[in-house]
This record gives sequence, C-alpha cells and structure tokens, in this order.
Amino acid sequence: MNTNSYHTVSLEAYHNTKGVTWPELGIVGILNHGFESLAGHLMPNGQVQSVGGVPFLFPRTDTAAMDLVSCEEQVIQVECQQHYDRLFFLGFCCWGEFEDLIELRYSDGVVERKKFGFFDWHRFYKSDSVEPAWVMPYFCYKDEKVEWETVIYVREVQLDRTRLLHSIQFPDNPYMLIVCATLNILDKNFNISNI
Repeated sequence: MNTNSYHTVSLEAYHNTKGVTWPELGIVGILNHGFESLAGHLMPNGQVQSVGGVPFLFPRTDTAAMDLVSCEEQVIQVECQQHYDRLFFLGFCCWGEFEDLIELRYSDGVVERKKFGFFDWHRFYKSDSVEPAWVMPYFCYKDEKVEWETVIYVREVQLDRTRLLHSIQFPDNPYMLIVCATLNILDKNFNISNI
C-alpha cells in the first residue's frame, strides 16, 4: 500500500545556471570557476525519476538552456492547495559544504526559517538530514570526462502540516545548487496503527 502523496515542483522558471555538459551534443556547462559540470547523459533528462521512493522531476539536460538553480535568494512560488508535511530537495555544493537558512512562507503570513544545505559534490558524506541520492562515476571538465565520483544529495525539510505552503526562499549562496524539489504528505486515509 502506498501511504504517500507527492507533488513535484517545477524549478524551470528559476534555472540560472548551465551546470550540465553533454559532449556528444556539443553542450558545455560550467558549475564553478574550474569549468567543471555534471555529465548530462548520466542524469534523467526532463523525466520524473524515483530516488529513494520519492519522485523528482529532473531538468532537461539536452539543451543549451539553464538547468540548475544556483541559490541567490530566489523565491519559488508553490501556492499549495493542500497541506504538505515535508519538502525534499536534490542538490549539492561546489567549493565545499555549506549550510544556511531556507525561508518557508505560508499562505497565512507565517514565516519559518529552517537549516538548509548540502555537502560538496566531490565528496561522499551522510548526516541525519542530508544523504547521497544520485552518484555518478565521473564529471566533466569542459567537454572531457574526469574519473571522479560525483554526488547529488537529498535534503529533507519538515513543513508545518497545519498550514498551506505559499513560497520558498533560497539562501544567498551561489555555490549551493538545486537540481529538483518534491512536496510530500501522508495519505488522508493512512493510519499508523494499521501497520
């Protein structure tokens, strides 16, 4: 029995970084000052993919368009019509690991600030709130493959399930990159005593 309902959040309107390279298509991305990028053909291309049981809408990577969100205080409008209790992000950091605050705004005007961050994409770490989710055997330097494990992490953020989420504001840290996001709520008919 599936006890969860999910809603993928489209981040396409907020993409501000070309972070994926696809050499066979002549597409070169740049994530940091060292001309490094994710390998496009190792990622789902504009598809919904389940990661740890959570569906995520991955960005299209086979175009020259921007495909990731580099955190620069963007306000992501979600305007939920139902109550969600968790928000999952796939993301990573360049040039180290960073933690900051994400701002959650609810439709009744209440604002919550929660810890938010990821580990470096060239390191394999795990914590209570951040886990490796998508591991790739190499990354791209300009248009060449570099054999070095690359990690995209999943971050879970708890929401106030008694309120309707209106928007999310990312912190101001361009080295913190977001791939995709998904909202989650337990089914209305779910009863933990039935397990």
